[in-house]
Amino acid sequence: MDSVRVQTCPTQDAAHQGAQDDCLGAQGDGNGCVDIDDDLIKGLCEKPYKKIPFKLLYDSAGSQLFEKITSLKEYYPYQAEKDILNEFSDDIVDSIPDGAVIVELGAGDCSKTCLLLNSMIARRGEHAVRYIAIDVSREALRQAEACLRDLCDGLPEKNIHLVEAEYMQGLNEAQMKFGDAPLCILWLGSSIGNFTRDESIEFLKVAFSRLNRNSMILLGSDVWKNEDVLYAAYNDSQGVTRDFICNGMMHVLRCCNHPLKNECAQSLWEYEPRVNRTLTQVEMWVKAKQRLVLPAAWETEISCGEKLLVEISRKFRDDDLLSIIHASGLVVSSSWKSSMFRVQLLCSPQTALEQCWRDTDVLFSHIADWNAQPIDLRHPFLFYYGHLASFSKSRMSNEGETDLDRMFSRGIDPCVDSPQVCHPHPEVPDAWPSKGKVVEYVEHARQVMRKYLETSLDMHQLCMCLEHERMHQETLCYMLAQLRKENASNGDLCMKNSSGGLYFNHAVYQNALQACDRTQEVVHVPAYTVRLGVKRHQDGVFHWDNEYGTSTRHVEAFNMCSHPVTVGEYIVYLQDEKCNGLPATWSMNSSSQYSIHMPEATYRAEDVIDQPVYVSLKEAIAYAAWKHGRIMTEYEYASATEQMGISNCSTTTNWSNLEGGGWEWTSSKFAPFPGFQPDPGYPEYSTDFFDGIHYILKGSSPYTHSSLVRRSFRNFYQANYKYVFAKFRVVFDSD
Repeated sequence: MDSVRVQTCPTQDAAHQGAQDDCLGAQGDGNGCVDIDDDLIKGLCEKPYKKIPFKLLYDSAGSQLFEKITSLKEYYPYQAEKDILNEFSDDIVDSIPDGAVIVELGAGDCSKTCLLLNSMIARRGEHAVRYIAIDVSREALRQAEACLRDLCDGLPEKNIHLVEAEYMQGLNEAQMKFGDAPLCILWLGSSIGNFTRDESIEFLKVAFSRLNRNSMILLGSDVWKNEDVLYAAYNDSQGVTRDFICNGMMHVLRCCNHPLKNECAQSLWEYEPRVNRTLTQVEMWVKAKQRLVLPAAWETEISCGEKLLVEISRKFRDDDLLSIIHASGLVVSSSWKSSMFRVQLLCSPQTALEQCWRDTDVLFSHIADWNAQPIDLRHPFLFYYGHLASFSKSRMSNEGETDLDRMFSRGIDPCVDSPQVCHPHPEVPDAWPSKGKVVEYVEHARQVMRKYLETSLDMHQLCMCLEHERMHQETLCYMLAQLRKENASNGDLCMKNSSGGLYFNHAVYQNALQACDRTQEVVHVPAYTVRLGVKRHQDGVFHWDNEYGTSTRHVEAFNMCSHPVTVGEYIVYLQDEKCNGLPATWSMNSSSQYSIHMPEATYRAEDVIDQPVYVSLKEAIAYAAWKHGRIMTEYEYASATEQMGISNCSTTTNWSNLEGGGWEWTSSKFAPFPGFQPDPGYPEYSTDFFDGIHYILKGSSPYTHSSLVRRSFRNFYQANYKYVFAKFRVVFDSD
């Protein structure tokens, strides 16, 4: 996209002085004619229908109208994104490199951005924060300046830079001003939805090519959802969106100095929004109410009744957006998502890998004895440090295999009931190498991978290595919890280890869920047809092999407890049933007081009484039977999650905890979908565990890295494996 500075239009009437400030690329020639931006000329000459560049929506009047739109009840994207930024501001800020300059594209009033800036000021100090707002609208920049004064008064004025420009020109200026400093580009508000797929890929490629390798893009994008919700968001009851779109058309007429430029917009244009299910986008059309002759040089006119496409707002399914990101040569470093919206941090493959290694190193820095083996069914900690490097090196280099490569190539997952039964794996040595030797091995492997990425990039293999390491980071947390349990003493129950720098620093167990209603509320989930599995992509989108294939099933209606079983509820069960066994992360002292041991802390049970209890599937089934219920299937889980927010489906504020706060046990055995094919790069990943004793878990835990969270992901563990951070809820057959 060409970079065009915003200039005033000297031929405009005084009555439209506010709008004239924002005529993009328009210059008077002294004779009452105006040279119009090339994008507009191109759009009005397109076939089979004319298109209007969406940037023309944001003159002074348009910016003010859009500000009104963001406060409308029907227009959910603004608040949905703001909720994410508010909840996860600390996590997001900690994911941004120190010294990075925050550069916002299409800043608007920047009220959402102030949430991040204030968090950054609190965590790094006011003088460490530098902010650049880029917008084509002078009015928007005025609003941004006022908002910064009101909501972010801790940011020094000398660290604020307002740039009136199109995106690329603004990025050029930012890079020139701050030299080698990494930039964190904020592209929020689902602005990417205004671009086609090809335009989005090209924009991300070009934008990132102008940044240094350590820079990042924080991307906000809207999620495809119920069509009634989408239609209402762009056809509000007050008609503000209609006025916004029609004002954009009047801006077109003003830019070309059309005789009808001062007429009432409603007399010239009829607004017609549509939801396009095929392209998963909302389209904002206008229909001309009369014939409009455009300047002769354009060789076109707008006929009475002709429809023009003014703006699109694409809504993204997970894979659709990932395919754009990967085709741009970028990867998702971190992700924060609700059922309505998502925010993702994008970076180069090299940066993603270095961040992942840093998180692994920080996690291991909290382990005093790398030879400790707190879970008998797993190797000692030291093995996994070597294993992560061995796995990635074998897939990202052609260097010959060494003895240590083979030793660390695969871990163990023996049968819980018969530990002598296990899948194929390297022979366990009589003695593991020293810590120093393993650290040396890992550093060499990482150097090999760094050199590989300088000349090659297999996005599928890279994503496999990243996800493999991120998954192991969580399973290492299971071991850390058991290590803490071993070392806990009654006099040290409230002491926490320093968790600074850990990727789950702000998502610890004590905050796993919002406080649950202690009443076991039951909600009705209507009958629904679900399709599990994903289609194979040819454009770099990564999934584990067991996610591929499709299976469609009609799920009968059922009733479900609105929240997972809590610590308090499980204590009642233990006391009522006089159970001797406790969940793996629990212990009880001589005074019959329960403690719960997690990677970051040991908690008194009364301090986390409303948090979910983490148990094995066997323990969950026993509890459900005590309540005269059962555990949901994988298909029922999909039915519940897909129906969240649909108007005819009973919901509560806690229903969303299905997808977070702990993996959700299902009673479905781990099995392939029809059409399954093993991944050639890791053929044993799933096939070794289609054994009838592993079961599906869905969702995520507070210790799951955000880049792994997606609805198609299928975790799997044995029913008797008690160390996973997995919650459950009771379901009942519908009457």
